[in-house]
Amino acid sequence: MLTLRRKQRADDPYSAGVPYLAGTIIGVREWRGSGNLGPMFIAAEEFEWKSDGGATEARCARGHDAPAPSCECGLYAYHPWSVPGRVLLERSGRSGASVRGLVAAWGKVEVHGDGFRAQYAKPVAFIHEPGAAASEDLQELAGRCEAELIDAGRVEAWLEQNAGVLPDSSVSRMLSLGRVRQPSRQWVNWGRLEDAMVWPFKIVGYTLFGLMMFFSFAIQVLWWGFVAYLMVMVITGFDPIGLEESGQPDPPRQAVPADKGWHPPMNR
Repeated sequence: MLTLRRKQRADDPYSAGVPYLAGTIIGVREWRGSGNLGPMFIAAEEFEWKSDGGATEARCARGHDAPAPSCECGLYAYHPWSVPGRVLLERSGRSGASVRGLVAAWGKVEVHGDGFRAQYAKPVAFIHEPGAAASEDLQELAGRCEAELIDAGRVEAWLEQNAGVLPDSSVSRMLSLGRVRQPSRQWVNWGRLEDAMVWPFKIVGYTLFGLMMFFSFAIQVLWWGFVAYLMVMVITGFDPIGLEESGQPDPPRQAVPADKGWHPPMNR
């Protein structure tokens, strides 16, 4: 476990948990939704992050201080150089309504091989697609969080200009000294798993809806075509398919008198 603390002063703004100062750790993570910061891939996070420029404080349902070594509580983020961190940073396109970003974390921090769990954290930058302007909802979210907007192609430059990334050498050294705990479970992207499970049902639903709309449209075309044909037939008498004749009853058949002198051949 790695604990980052600063000497507190009465006027120290760091006590408010808002600014980005020395002693913070930079991590990358993903949130659900663009209008708020709901948890995206950590089942232990059952609350939304603050999106008003303030810091979020970790809470644990078990009642103890978060994060705890023997628990899964805390505010999660990946090291930017880790495999899942690189995958998250290099991924193109948005996954559903997810938002990628960089966070600054401080206070009590549980460091793991791929990431960390922190006591306090806040988003400091959101990532948008390379070569394209950020969407309006992402711009609004960044403004409320007092965070930067970074082109995905400039994340490396941003990380070089902003200290705080815990080097992989430091994590490896702490792992060898037993000061860092390996995560007890795999970090699962529950939001993406949920999307994968929902999509087949969406495809079936959209297909059935499309078929219903097609048949409904076809029936309406046939019906109004039939009505138009009847109107033309009544007004002009034009009936190329003989609809009027087909609607009249067949004339009665005339009885053919049998030849009285004729008899069917007898079986011999």
